[in-house]
Amino acid sequence: MSWHVLHILTPDIHLKKYRGFLQCKKDGKTQQQIPLEDIKCVVLAAQGTIFSSKVLSALLEHKVGIIHCDDRFVPCGMTMPILETINPQILERQVLAKKLKDALWQKILRQKIENQATVLELIGTDAEYVREESRKKLLNESAAARQYFRVFFGKLGEPTLTRRQDDDHQINIMLNYGYTVLQAMIHRSLVAHGLNPVHGVHHIDRYQSHALVYDMMESWRPFLDLMVWVFLQYHQKEYFSDFKKYIAYSQSSWQSLHFDICKKSIKMVNCVDFASASLSNSFSCQKISPLWLPAVESSHLQDLLKWDGVL
Repeated sequence: MSWHVLHILTPDIHLKKYRGFLQCKKDGKTQQQIPLEDIKCVVLAAQGTIFSSKVLSALLEHKVGIIHCDDRFVPCGMTMPILETINPQILERQVLAKKLKDALWQKILRQKIENQATVLELIGTDAEYVREESRKKLLNESAAARQYFRVFFGKLGEPTLTRRQDDDHQINIMLNYGYTVLQAMIHRSLVAHGLNPVHGVHHIDRYQSHALVYDMMESWRPFLDLMVWVFLQYHQKEYFSDFKKYIAYSQSSWQSLHFDICKKSIKMVNCVDFASASLSNSFSCQKISPLWLPAVESSHLQDLLKWDGVL
């Protein structure tokens, strides 16, 4: 089965349901048609997208997350399915497993820092400090993150830029866009595997966040960082000259990135599910060993360079 993150880039698209398919129509003509069961997330990036409550219900029934963007293409909201598949046995172990959650967080955090170090190496800059942090017994996430983004942004010609969620700088907006798509993907996947996204292993649920989603995002974030770097280096020298171009590149990259699992090459969109299933297994058996986390490799840089620039 082929999974899709569908980005709506053309204004005034009409979404319709037809015999188990989601149709994207423009001026009465079908532009694209995808089986509902093959869609993991829909990003409404263009203005004027039209769809009925029937289409919305069909998407949610198929556990499809929907991301809404404002007129600058910045994500401003999400529509997610009702949490109806939570496994009560897994939930009990998820809530009560304090020692296991501490161990899981250390594993997630170490992989995140290792991935950050690899990203810096792949973009041809200094990774020594971050690499050393990943090898320490007591991990210092904030110190590693500060150094990582200082070097990362410096490589993009912005040495004074900082990583803040509310920062209006174009690079941070691109990063936030990718993180939001990732958030919706992981949220959907966790629920599909019987987990409650509210109960995290480290993050605390507050406001409208979902702690477990943010926990599981950590090791994936460097892939989105690498995605932004490749785009700015090879496809668009001036920030935001055409943000639709980055969205199209992002859509292509989700399909291009592959991981080797059990001697098979698996797409990134499928590996998000694999990671969620492995976390569910960890809670079931109360061990950290089943948890699978993505590792950045040199092949991923080659995957991201494959885009042909087509919008």
